[in-house]
Amino acid sequence: MTAPNVSSYDSLLQELYSDERIQDLVAEASPTWKRMRKTNNFKGKNHNFSVIYGLNEGIGASISDAQAALGGTKAADFNLTRKTVLGVARIDRELLDVADEDRGSFVDAMDQETSGTERAFIARLCGGLFGNGGGAIGQIASTSTVNTEIITLSDPRDAIKFRPGMVIEADDTDGSGGGAVRAGTQTITAVDYTNGTVTGSLHWDDVITGVAASDYLFPKGKFAADAAGFEAWCPGIVTAMSFYGVDRTVAPTDLAGIRHSASGGSVEDALINAAVEGSRLQRKFKQIIMNPYRVGILIREQGARSTYIRTDSNDVKMGASSLGLVLPGDKGMLEIISDPYCQTDIAWFCDLDDWSIMGSKSGVPHIQKDPQTGYMWFPVYNDNLIEMRLAAYYNLKCRNPGNVLRCAF
Repeated sequence: MTAPNVSSYDSLLQELYSDERIQDLVAEASPTWKRMRKTNNFKGKNHNFSVIYGLNEGIGASISDAQAALGGTKAADFNLTRKTVLGVARIDRELLDVADEDRGSFVDAMDQETSGTERAFIARLCGGLFGNGGGAIGQIASTSTVNTEIITLSDPRDAIKFRPGMVIEADDTDGSGGGAVRAGTQTITAVDYTNGTVTGSLHWDDVITGVAASDYLFPKGKFAADAAGFEAWCPGIVTAMSFYGVDRTVAPTDLAGIRHSASGGSVEDALINAAVEGSRLQRKFKQIIMNPYRVGILIREQGARSTYIRTDSNDVKMGASSLGLVLPGDKGMLEIISDPYCQTDIAWFCDLDDWSIMGSKSGVPHIQKDPQTGYMWFPVYNDNLIEMRLAAYYNLKCRNPGNVLRCAF
């Protein structure tokens, strides 16, 4: 394989694949990702920022009273670290050797390999938007057996997160508290997206040590290694466990958002009651993010009262159509965003201006290039293959975690 041929087809790859292309694909997959601000200035090991949760209360009817009540502003210092997601697509070098004879076959083969990797990579990034940082994508039902190839998920709708070919790990925790995953892995061979069953190549208890009903399931390497999504910044239960260096129990609603339980009733009633709670606590929400399943229920409940509005995203090349709902508060109509990666049983009240996707200087995501040659593919050591690599070094920052509400249906 001569150098000119390598250079020629690297140029072809750079015509077909670019950082902007993969970034656009991620934005198309998740309206929430699309709307969040992106920054490529996550420098150094950590990103430190402060959130104020207590004001100077030097107020009184007289100067002496005000001076007696004087106290310093209280702030929590978050120490955000980056998370890593990598994707690899490989192709045989033989295709390069014969590419001069059939340029189209080279393009088709590369596209077949990269498109599958892109879809899996995008699902990993978008799924992390709403997670708790633990990395779980589903849970084995408490009634399911594990001494067989087929397990049933506790929520059948989570089946959409699984794909044939995935390598899965398991643990009895959801990964948000750290720890170690169970030994062994399972390779997925089939997924029933209707009934919520996942089929492995072998019996689950034969390949994962100690696996049991109610265990959480993770893509290999994702246990306790996911980005800080909505569930991380506003968990269902606030504990004293350090969250990027902060004990949030000192001021739960300011440092870990608001929790609201719908307690039955319609989706519309749940949203109204949650908005009332947010208004009582003087929060300033602009959006409500829900899974399409819940949005569909809401549209049926509203009937002819549904209102659609047009919004612009941060990316000037894209926009998003969404549903608006008038709720109590001083912000008027709240925009409802339908996102397939959002949990089916949770609605998130927020202001997306408070959120940003912080990444390294190369962007989130980006295609890696060989630092020596500048090529966007890498030779595979000791094999007749080359590979293209997708990368994201990033995390999600919420500069105002008190302005988030978790509405559980």
